[in-house]
Amino acid sequence: MADAVPEASNLAERSTVDDEQELVPKKKNNGSVIWMYFGFRITDEEQQDAICKTCCKQVVSRGGSTSNLFHHLQQHHKLLYEESMKLRGNAASKTPQSVKSVSKQVSLQASFTSVQPYNKKKSKMVQHN
Repeated sequence: MADAVPEASNLAERSTVDDEQELVPKKKNNGSVIWMYFGFRITDEEQQDAICKTCCKQVVSRGGSTSNLFHHLQQHHKLLYEESMKLRGNAASKTPQSVKSVSKQVSLQASFTSVQPYNKKKSKMVQHN
């Protein structure tokens, strides 16, 4: 009878492993670190409900939105959430500077008002005349 308890825990471990084996990665991965923690069931052709690889809970992620997935980690797996935020920060820091800061085009009026007129009395101007 004492042997029955370990078998039950082994069964629970096996079902978790089986659930993990059913998960497939996102078809069109947008590069988000969140997909390290979530996958989709093989039967979910449209990939609308992500499955947490840690607790096997289903989390809605329609349209590829990752907000619910990050929220799930924040609420249920705080250490994984912190890890994902660090990875997310590292990924953002590797983004080229030109992509990070979108330069704003200066208006024509601002261009003319910021120009300093040249000094006609400078030595260069006096020499050319």
